[in-house]
Amino acid sequence: MNQVPVSLDHTQRSSSRVGLTVLAVLILGVTGWMYSQRSTSTSPAAARTPPPPEAMPADLPGFRPDAWFFPDDDLLGFVEIPAGPFRMGGDPTTDAQAFENERWSRASAQGTVDLPTFYIGRFEVTVAQFAAFVDATGFSVSEQTLQAPPNHPVSAVSWPDALAYCRWLDATLRASPDTPPELGRVLRDGWQVTLPTARASARWLYRLWKVLMVGAALDVVTPLAGLGGEPVKAALLKKHYGIQYREATASLVLARMTDLIAQVIFIATGFALMFRADLVPSGYRMAAAAGLGLFTLAIVLFFLVQRGRGFSWLRAHLEGGWLGRRLGDRAVGALDGLRDVEDRLVGFYSAERLRFGLSVGFAFSDWMCETTATYLAVNLLGFPIDFFDAMVIESFVVVHKDPTFAS
Repeated sequence: MNQVPVSLDHTQRSSSRVGLTVLAVLILGVTGWMYSQRSTSTSPAAARTPPPPEAMPADLPGFRPDAWFFPDDDLLGFVEIPAGPFRMGGDPTTDAQAFENERWSRASAQGTVDLPTFYIGRFEVTVAQFAAFVDATGFSVSEQTLQAPPNHPVSAVSWPDALAYCRWLDATLRASPDTPPELGRVLRDGWQVTLPTARASARWLYRLWKVLMVGAALDVVTPLAGLGGEPVKAALLKKHYGIQYREATASLVLARMTDLIAQVIFIATGFALMFRADLVPSGYRMAAAAGLGLFTLAIVLFFLVQRGRGFSWLRAHLEGGWLGRRLGDRAVGALDGLRDVEDRLVGFYSAERLRFGLSVGFAFSDWMCETTATYLAVNLLGFPIDFFDAMVIESFVVVHKDPTFAS
């Protein structure tokens, strides 16, 4: 039977143009809103500001007020640790505070590693030193961060806060004429101020892959909107690798957020191809655009709660209020943990934009792999389609599946 080309009437073409215009406005609006949120937590106008740094004393015995209140010596308190072996791992049989997940390996509680030469601060970062950073940058921290005496260790500092401090200190020490000559020479030799991080070794990647596989399996078999495996992932990370729930929760939320953003980009691309080629009737196009709009709106709200510190706002309004008294101190106090997770999320979005972009890119490549699978499957079944048709099919399926919370 010969196929007769069917031309779209004026109404269908108008609907197509309207749908494409609405989609374009929606995407541009979301993009503009997310760009407007680029103001980081380093803004002085951020919600939670510390006490004014000028409340710090002008002089502290043993510290230099003209050098950011660091110890008064040639290296500002940094000491060189020579290269050599280091015994690593916790043995519960000899250390009552050691956990089983701190073992060196399954066969041995402790092992030896050879460390290169490195420098470390003789003392912990003090309140006065961190206040100098806050004064110089306007960085927003929690109310408890600078409450202790100036020469005491700073507390209530999240990992993103610590990373921001190290970046500022490294840049400041390199640029300032107040840096002692000996420390300046060390920095010129290639050393930098940073925090130790876990290397992305094959062993760690394999560990993370196992956790993700278990969580993905539970996402599929549980009717919980594809979120059934998230608590299990957090529990596995804590039990086997010592990653606390707050860090694990922040990591899982970030992973979900990057996947959702990549998903919106993928669906929008597929719909743009669909609208351009007039592959489906206008009614289906409008329904698909509406589904994409709802999906995008949900993601925008999800992102807004994170960037706007929604749980912190909720806690501030509950504490001391009628509803807070009815819910009890436990319910209000539980929001403190969520506020800590928010700090980590906001810190990552603000300070790790490159990594965030790479995460979205990798997530997008995953959807392209799904498209490749659809393309191969349909062609092997004897229905030849090109890759762009497969992308349209995959995006159409995704947008009608996810907003209905199907797994």
